[in-house]
Amino acid sequence: MTSPFQSSRIAHRNRRRGSTWILAFVALAIVAVVGGGVAYYGFGRDTTVKEIPITASVENKPFEYVVIEQGEVESSENVEVKCEVKGFNGSTAILWVIPEGSQVKKGDLLVQLDASSLEQQRLQQEVLCNTSKALVIQAQNNHEAAEIARKEYLEGTYKQEEQLIQSEIFLAEENLRRAQIAARSGLRLADKGIVKPLQVEADKFTVEKARLELEAAQTKLRVLQEYTKNKMLKQLESAIATAKAQWESEVKSFSIEDQKLKDIVDQIAKCEMRSPADGQVVYANQVSSRGNSEFIVEAGAMVREQQSIIRLPNPAKMQVKAKINESQITSVRAGMPVKIRIDAFDDEQILNGVVTKVNEYPEANSWFSSPIKQYGTFIQITNPPKDIRPGLTAEVAIQVEKRPQAVQIPVQAIYDHFGTTYCLIWSNGQWEAREIEIGSANDKFVVINSGLDPTESVVMNPRRYLDKVQLPEPPETVVSTDEQIVDATSADGVPGAALGRDENAPRRGPGGPDGLARTPDQPPSTVPPRLDSDASLGGPGAPGGGFDPATIFTTRDADGDGKLTGAEISGRMSENLAQIDTDGDGSISRAEFTASMARRMAAGGGGPTALPRGGE
Repeated sequence: MTSPFQSSRIAHRNRRRGSTWILAFVALAIVAVVGGGVAYYGFGRDTTVKEIPITASVENKPFEYVVIEQGEVESSENVEVKCEVKGFNGSTAILWVIPEGSQVKKGDLLVQLDASSLEQQRLQQEVLCNTSKALVIQAQNNHEAAEIARKEYLEGTYKQEEQLIQSEIFLAEENLRRAQIAARSGLRLADKGIVKPLQVEADKFTVEKARLELEAAQTKLRVLQEYTKNKMLKQLESAIATAKAQWESEVKSFSIEDQKLKDIVDQIAKCEMRSPADGQVVYANQVSSRGNSEFIVEAGAMVREQQSIIRLPNPAKMQVKAKINESQITSVRAGMPVKIRIDAFDDEQILNGVVTKVNEYPEANSWFSSPIKQYGTFIQITNPPKDIRPGLTAEVAIQVEKRPQAVQIPVQAIYDHFGTTYCLIWSNGQWEAREIEIGSANDKFVVINSGLDPTESVVMNPRRYLDKVQLPEPPETVVSTDEQIVDATSADGVPGAALGRDENAPRRGPGGPDGLARTPDQPPSTVPPRLDSDASLGGPGAPGGGFDPATIFTTRDADGDGKLTGAEISGRMSENLAQIDTDGDGSISRAEFTASMARRMAAGGGGPTALPRGGE
């Protein structure tokens, strides 16, 4: 049994040799024509030659449905080496990078980034740090001086002032006492006539003066103790708090500037990117959806922060990323077994794998690529060899379905007739149309669930021999796509007028509706409707491909009274009013309209009563 990979390679070689086969076929055709002519005229004309159809045996054998696609080997577990340098203007240049594919140990230098701008920043930041540190020292000294000033006032200046005032009070009290004694002595002497009254008045004045001086000294002491002291303490404490706040601010500023310096030094150190683990170096190149290289790891390339530069794949966990065509993606699911062939290895070395993930969304296409969607599918390699490496081209064969035994026939032998599948049986000149039930199918064979036995043979080109068998007539509600009633009525509702085209235009041939061709092996039910058809009028674009006159009648019956009257009868319908209005009341009922359409179709306009079998 030919393996899927062998079939793929054979098909590839056949495509390359296509031109050679065409030339050979043309030569054989010429020889056959010449030989046939010689035989025809040399041995006489035989008018009783019977055509023998090509048949294929119904086989009961293993069935396998395999999806084959190309992919690329990659690691499912990578150690990413990313740029951690903020850089100047957000990017940093690569000065040196280790060659791709190199085997490295943990701690080996991988990439050297440009640190020149960071070195300049470091020098500038060191100056700022020194200036900030000086400001911290100055603010600290100011704070300490303010605390000393407070202590100096409380324990020195204030006590000095208090003692001076107390001495003034003591002196004033002594002066007052002496003045009072002198005044009393003067009064006694004045009573004896020794001292004149004027001297007594002078003694009284001296006593009053001494008393005022004492009160002034006492007031001065009270002001010092109750007001001046508190005021000075407030000023000194405010100076202490201000100096402390300034000191703390300068400390924080210095901390910020110092942290900036440390960050710059750390950034300079990170310009030397070293390997975090053992492994093989793989460049993290990036390619855009248009196929252009967005980022190539090389000296001089600019990298941004957190951009991957190097990948260290885990050789024990390798996978293949394949892109599955949208026509087959619904058949592929996670958990399906896969056979993998690496182009770089021996053809006989087939690896095993399993589908781990199928992307929900298609891969991004470039503006000039094919519009066909492809979905990324990841296949984990269960037995990766030691010499496997990322980037290798791989061919994967995803086993969608596998049966040990199944009755099957070639896909060319089936024929769809209005939703029912048939095949033709030819045996000893006898023809039979056999209804069958089909199951799974691959690109060559289709599984037969019922209807055929392995001992029988089927005709390979059944459409060519449909006139040999009698197929059931389709339901009346089904209209063949090849004979849809495009010209059954016009937009004016006139029987026989073509929908959307000139009524004198030539009628369609068996190939399909106007402007729509189908392949010989395409059943009528799969022919897409015309884009310019009007489904509301029952044309080729109508659901099911059928024609419903009631749709046109309802469209024209604007007032919904069940009759067409007045302005509802216009265009060619008014010209044919006498033929349609059988009761002569001047209006067209639904029954009259339907009967007129039936007469038209019975006269050769097509319709359910004149359908071909199987879209022949």
